[in-house]
Amino acid sequence: MAAESGRQPAAVKFPMLAYPTLTLMLAPLAATSISLLLAVAALPSLLLQPEPQLAAEPGPGPGEILALAQTAQGTWILNGMPLAPDQLARILRGRPPSVVALRFQPSASLTTAQVADSLAWLERHSPLPVGFEALPLAR
Repeated sequence: MAAESGRQPAAVKFPMLAYPTLTLMLAPLAATSISLLLAVAALPSLLLQPEPQLAAEPGPGPGEILALAQTAQGTWILNGMPLAPDQLARILRGRPPSVVALRFQPSASLTTAQVADSLAWLERHSPLPVGFEALPLAR
């Protein structure tokens, strides 16, 4: 009947309609091809970028920095000397003028809340800037 009316069937005019899976796969195939081309085109510019450099933290200036550590039992260690909290508070109040900063390194067994409390305690008892130095994670 199609031949009698002079019309061709749709499958003959558009051969893609005879195979619907090709039509359905066309969009994902085009998207994948474009993504792959863009990735390959961007590769040279990514390889030519300089290595990122970490900026050094600005220091307090020339002078002595006191190294503080705190054990899990609550003992403070000032430049290798164990101290009770009241002794440390006295030393921080009577510090020599050459001391310009504190560097605090808590024990790895302290909780985050304990470390925050210790930092707050140091800031209350010393007008010096307190630098925080975390222990490296064990691998």
